[in-house]
Amino acid sequence: VDTQYLNAQDTDREKRSAVGTYAESGLSQYVVPGSAQDTSSLQMSEGAAFPANWDPRYTLFSGVSANPDRRENYQVHKSGPRVPTINTTADEDDYIVNYKDAVTGFVSNGTLPVDAAQGVHSLTDVPVFAQGPCQEMFGGVYNNIDVFFNMAACLGLARSR
Repeated sequence: VDTQYLNAQDTDREKRSAVGTYAESGLSQYVVPGSAQDTSSLQMSEGAAFPANWDPRYTLFSGVSANPDRRENYQVHKSGPRVPTINTTADEDDYIVNYKDAVTGFVSNGTLPVDAAQGVHSLTDVPVFAQGPCQEMFGGVYNNIDVFFNMAACLGLARSR
């Protein structure tokens, strides 16, 4: 996703059309670190595979999960956890898209009932990166269950075989 191009679109349909698909992706738009254009590339810090630039212009999204209707802009949310929906009633669970969650994004229809405010766990592999103790255990894409076992090993809670 070219986030700069996506953010420049005016309507939800234009924003949605700005998201590319694999079949039409062409060559990667990531640039070589150290080149004159490297301010928009995904670069890793020295040592562990931890992103040095959290605001790359070009991002990649893929996944299978169950989510509520939400706005999506494919950018890191630095202000805290995402709040994709808001409850429209005081006494019932009736959630609608929270515009403030991703103002520059577009509405992405979810797969959950309207009484569900948050997404649920999927069985997809997840990208995990860390910096600090045990960082060598978290530098890539993992089966999500393995993340638990790596955390337990890092904390010294793993059982010996």
